[in-house]
Amino acid sequence: MGAGMYRIHLSTEQREDLRCLVRQTGLAPSTRERLEMVRLSDAGWSILRIARYLGQHEQTVRAWIKAFLAGGFAALSNKPRGGKQSALTPTLLDALRAEIAQGQRTWTAAQAAAWLAERSGVRLSVDRVRVHLKRAQLTYQRTSVAFIWQVAQRPQGAPADWRRERPLRIVLDNYSVHKSQTVAEARAAWTAAGIELVYLPSYCLDLSAIEPIWNDTKQHYLPTRSFSTVAQAKRAVDDALAAKAQRLQDATVKTMNVLRRAA
Repeated sequence: MGAGMYRIHLSTEQREDLRCLVRQTGLAPSTRERLEMVRLSDAGWSILRIARYLGQHEQTVRAWIKAFLAGGFAALSNKPRGGKQSALTPTLLDALRAEIAQGQRTWTAAQAAAWLAERSGVRLSVDRVRVHLKRAQLTYQRTSVAFIWQVAQRPQGAPADWRRERPLRIVLDNYSVHKSQTVAEARAAWTAAGIELVYLPSYCLDLSAIEPIWNDTKQHYLPTRSFSTVAQAKRAVDDALAAKAQRLQDATVKTMNVLRRAA
């Protein structure tokens, strides 16, 4: 296979898994960078362009792209360094089952993995969690139909022909669960009840000149992305943007000095 033929094409579910993975706290910088390689390849970037953007050797990028194509997200993690490994015990699985059964939100395998890591310290790859959930026959990826009815304020025990007095419009992004078969099957009933789903336009990062700068800022200057207060989050973002701005300014000054010497 030629160098230019290694290209990743993510499914909608894989893109959502990727978004959840990069938001995890405590993610190793090396793993975060490999996830960025996957994202850029899916966006249509060549291996050479990714290598230059991330400051990596072209062969390194190609190796991780090939690893993902062969083994998925699990192939991008650092290998365990030995010692006792955490496991998804039946007790933890029951706790996760109870959490999902509350029906207050939707879930993906990546979100389930993040919940396990946060609540119990058990760290498993997304692919491994997906295997465990499937083996336990635990259906996790559903749009909460009950939640939509809750937002619509439909009373419990309402008749089948219940309808809101005023129309309700719910705006959703293009997350795969929001367009799942479960949603498709329920939309007719929602429409009859005066509930309309409106989807936001798809976002194209390649058309945004700020996207590479903001992405670099998040990856390298904002390692912690979970905060107790809005003030803490704002301070962290301000500090990250200031550090990125200083680096860009330093690079500009360095370039200008080189050009002056060359002149």
